[in-house]
Amino acid sequence: MLKNIIKIGETMPPPKPRHRVRSDKGHVVIDKVGITFGKGAQRHAAVEQTSVEVKPGEFVCLLGPSGCGKSTLLNSVAGYVQPSEGVVTVDGVKIERPGPDRGMVFQQYSLFPWMTIRQNIGFGPRVTGAGSTADATADTFLGLIGLAKFANRYPGELSGGMQQRVGIARALANYPSVLLMDEPFGALDAQTRVMMQESLLQIWSEFGITVMFVTHDVDEALFLADRVLIMSASPGRIIADLTVPIPRPRSLDIATHDDFIRLKRICLEKIRAESIKAFDQQLQ
Repeated sequence: MLKNIIKIGETMPPPKPRHRVRSDKGHVVIDKVGITFGKGAQRHAAVEQTSVEVKPGEFVCLLGPSGCGKSTLLNSVAGYVQPSEGVVTVDGVKIERPGPDRGMVFQQYSLFPWMTIRQNIGFGPRVTGAGSTADATADTFLGLIGLAKFANRYPGELSGGMQQRVGIARALANYPSVLLMDEPFGALDAQTRVMMQESLLQIWSEFGITVMFVTHDVDEALFLADRVLIMSASPGRIIADLTVPIPRPRSLDIATHDDFIRLKRICLEKIRAESIKAFDQQLQ
């Protein structure tokens, strides 16, 4: 039950989001995928042949040095980038273009500035043919993210953290089976970032959908994820797949947990080694 849904004015309360409890949807398979841009002398290999499977309902974080292809690999799942080799599937269907089964949240606050907050959240349902219920869906998610009283405001009137909450709600408004997040909290101050991490985990636990989350922050990855995937220096490939065995629900004091300390050491050592390689590549 979503107890924090808020009624809007004197209207009937909006319908509650459908509760996903680790359904069989959101099974992501990246099979021997390589991604190359350009041709001839301009050819650049962004992702070297790599494979990974993300099970339905898993929360997986991608870590690695800057420029290693984390976002490129995520974009191949979104359908924004086509692999040069290999295949990406979601629930057995080959990904060839973006679709409503995959929601995307970017680091930049990618809201439409001329639309109200309610209109921004309801944009997806309107585009996919559910226009008659778009406002009701938007009101549902406005309650979920605690911004019901800002429904008729515009993005420029909201703080960065509030705008990113709207971005998450908009990505979820089509009820996707996979939520893709590309450093969504990277531009936020430390306090707001922690609050957004906790809020995201609450939303994820409500919906039970698959999440793939790109970050540079080791602490963030270990706090959020079931598994942490570490990528090599460019061309990127997955070099480590670490399970995070820390029980849920999690609180900030997990930083003193033995598994957290152990995994953080492993992550930092591997990322440092790959960052040195990336720096050396730039000097060549």
